[in-house]
Amino acid sequence: MENIILISTADLKQKGIFNSGENLVELNDFTFKKGVSFSIEDKEKIVETYKIKSQSNGKYLLVEDKFMLTIWSEVKADLSQSQDNSSQQISSQSINHPEQKNRTKTITRRYRGQTYEVVVPDLSSSEASDHKPEKKYLKYRGKYINS
Repeated sequence: MENIILISTADLKQKGIFNSGENLVELNDFTFKKGVSFSIEDKEKIVETYKIKSQSNGKYLLVEDKFMLTIWSEVKADLSQSQDNSSQQISSQSINHPEQKNRTKTITRRYRGQTYEVVVPDLSSSEASDHKPEKKYLKYRGKYINS
């Protein structure tokens, strides 16, 4: 069980360092992301399942409470850094080229007496920017020619 760490909620709160609204925790030089929760009755099945998964997918942290068993999976440091870099690149591209951004509009819809505001892509503006002038074809002696 070297890839699976079984810990109680109280021990996790003492030993772990929580980041970003308690969805990430640092414990023993590893970063774990909060996953799904199961009832404590299925503990043996869950531990066996995650023993098999941990052999190929990395480390798992199983946090045991009175009624629930929560699965935390390891977040790779290189993966999170590359995601941060890619998100910075995307945001810088959108800042530099605002006209390439898909335009949206907010419309109001009614359903069963309730009013909802929905953000949808503005097709009229995107069609205008993507529209290419059509070529005119002329017929000369039974064949079409470009003008």
